[in-house]
This record gives sequence, structure tokens and C-alpha cells, in this order.
Amino acid sequence: MTRLGFYLRAGAFFLVGVAVGTLLMQRTAAQEKSANNGLKLLVVGIAVKDYPESQNFYEKMMGFKTAFKFSPDGKRTTTYYQIGRDSFLEMQSASPEMPEGLSHVHLLTDNLNGTVARLQRAGMPSSARTATTPGTVTEIGMVQPANVRSANVFDPNGIRIELNEWLPDSLTKKAAESWK
Repeated sequence: MTRLGFYLRAGAFFLVGVAVGTLLMQRTAAQEKSANNGLKLLVVGIAVKDYPESQNFYEKMMGFKTAFKFSPDGKRTTTYYQIGRDSFLEMQSASPEMPEGLSHVHLLTDNLNGTVARLQRAGMPSSARTATTPGTVTEIGMVQPANVRSANVFDPNGIRIELNEWLPDSLTKKAAESWK
């Protein structure tokens, strides 16, 4: 065997070994879920001072596709922009109750009851659905018209983390499944 042939074979075996090792070392879905307690970042919510200006920015400048929008109270519009298959930006108008900036994040779970129970076992007290007490988890409820089950957790800084479980006709689930 020539020296060139030896190096070509050695290189080929090395590349095959790297490929096989990479495949064998891939984290499984179960490992991914256990690494983050079964939670996945789904939505980042923002409150904006100028809705039309922000709408123009996210749609025209950033090129984000509108997944869906609704007006929960008939006064404010909530728009969900789909950034990736399972990632959304939720935009609402700022108000005295919701100042401009980051308003909250949504984390997706396959088992909301189990997630809330795990938080309670870890020592996080329960609170009423409408409570905003840092370090607590609210009762589970429904969010309409998005059609998701949710509970809110407030971190020590008061940042709201909305834990979501998709229902079959959830708007974010439908948008994710139709992503192309």
C-alpha cells in the first residue's frame, strides 16, 4: 500500500469514527427533557409604547410572520409573531399595569400538573390565579383565546414566567404545526 493510500484510508476511518461517535453521543429527547425539567422556551412577551411603529419594525424590518392576533379586552391588540417553529414574540401595548419592555416569558411543558407539583414539592407556595407574589406559583387556569392551560410563576424579581400546556386546538400549537 502506498503512503497516499494509507493516509486516505486512515482519514476515511477517522471521519467514519467521528460520524458514528457523533450519532452515538446525541442527546435523546428524554435526556433533553430531564436536563431542563421538561420545560422549553416558547414565547417572549414585550409591551411596546407605540404599537403601529413596533408592528412596522417587527413585520417589515425584522421580517417576522404574524402567527395570530387578538384583542382580549377589546382595547389592546396582542400579536404573536412566529420566529421559528416553536418560538414566538408576543407583542402588546404598554399600559400602567404593564410598563414598556419585557413583560413575561412562556415555557412549554407537556405536563402542567406535574410541573406545578414539582415546584410545590421544591417549596414554592401556591397563590391565587390573579396573584403576582414573587416566589409563588398560581393555580392552573385557561388562557383564552389562545386556548392553553397555564400557571404563572413569579421569580424573585417579579418577572412573570407563564407555564403553558398546549391543548389540541391551542393557537400556538396550530401555528407551530403549520410552520414551513
